Amino acid sequence: MGARFRQNDIRQTVIGSVTNEVGDVLGFQDATVGFLRTCNDVVGNRQGFNNLFIDTQNIYGGLLSGIRRNWQTHQPDRFFNDLPISALSHAMLDPSDVFPLGPLELNAYALKVLTKTSPSRPEVNVPAFLGELKDLPGMLKSWGDLFFDKNGKRSVAIVREARQRGDVTVANAILTYRWGLAPLISDLKKLLAIQKSIDAKFKELDNLRKGQVQKRRVSLDRGQVKTESGRFVAQSWQVLFDGYWKDNLTHTVWGSVQWYAPSWTSLAPLTDADLMSEATKTVLGFTQAGATQALWELLPWSWLADWFSNTGDVIASCGNSYDLDFRGLCVMQHLTGNRTFEHNNLHWDDYELSLQPIIVKREKKYRFANIFPIAFPSLRLPVLSYGKLSIIGSLSVLRFPEWFKFRLKGG
Repeated sequence: MGARFRQNDIRQTVIGSVTNEVGDVLGFQDATVGFLRTCNDVVGNRQGFNNLFIDTQNIYGGLLSGIRRNWQTHQPDRFFNDLPISALSHAMLDPSDVFPLGPLELNAYALKVLTKTSPSRPEVNVPAFLGELKDLPGMLKSWGDLFFDKNGKRSVAIVREARQRGDVTVANAILTYRWGLAPLISDLKKLLAIQKSIDAKFKELDNLRKGQVQKRRVSLDRGQVKTESGRFVAQSWQVLFDGYWKDNLTHTVWGSVQWYAPSWTSLAPLTDADLMSEATKTVLGFTQAGATQALWELLPWSWLADWFSNTGDVIASCGNSYDLDFRGLCVMQHLTGNRTFEHNNLHWDDYELSLQPIIVKREKKYRFANIFPIAFPSLRLPVLSYGKLSIIGSLSVLRFPEWFKFRLKGG
């Protein structure tokens, strides 16, 4: 087994010229275009788990052709013959710079793989479900207090005040749905299919007990960033025109792992009846791992801590109720970059030019194999989606109403 580097380079240097009416060369310009792929992998370990890195770059087009006419005679006096424009030499932003995958990010993704694939994970965490359910009546009551008096009668004065304080009503609605109704609906859907989940968990645990390896693959992350350059000079020699770059960068991350039961697993001595009981407790969260996760979820503001760290994943990844083990933990990342070029009008005054469309593409593939993550939380800067912003706004209205209104007014 050894590291191997391969390269497929079919790039070529294109040279274009500018000539006058009698064919004399006034100047020339060159650029490198074509396809380049490099690959770093491992040879001699076909049955194992190997690191992999593939980088593909592709650039074509950008050749300028046309004529310039003499301003007096209106006859062509300058010819552009497939002249590569200067903008071809502008390097596209590396997708890895936008979506980095360093040691901390890699460790966080590995922990998430274990969290999502662990045979000890609950399908419906009943302790957490009951803990969240107790807060729902209070949330619904806060709605009622906006429209009814203490005797349960509808009060015109209270309704008028509620309309004046519409921000409070909306804030209560958002938080009630986020922390009460949405989890309740999700858990009820899972409870309706609880027997199917128990049967699937029993089959999974039974296969592990029999020595079979359980292969799991999960999606971890995806993202997209679009950037646009400012106006820049695309070609300044012999002819001057400008344009804009537009880059579309994406990344997708997924992971895979294999779970197996070592000889000392607690599943080995269990009968089928005992195994069915364990499968039921695991699905419903009545295990040590389920209780630990429920305790974390019910802690005040734990959801905010999970926005800025992966503490929840660390806790969940450490839950191993059956002394199982894993191997071949891999994290894969796929990055793409596509660039388009928009130029201004190439027909002006005495110039009549045409430009081949520029195609610039970048693709990178990573596989990080045999990861052994460290169960330690790491900090991260959260992406504030619309849902998260609505939660922050609702809490601001309810907890700091006067300050929030002051900031909205621009005070």
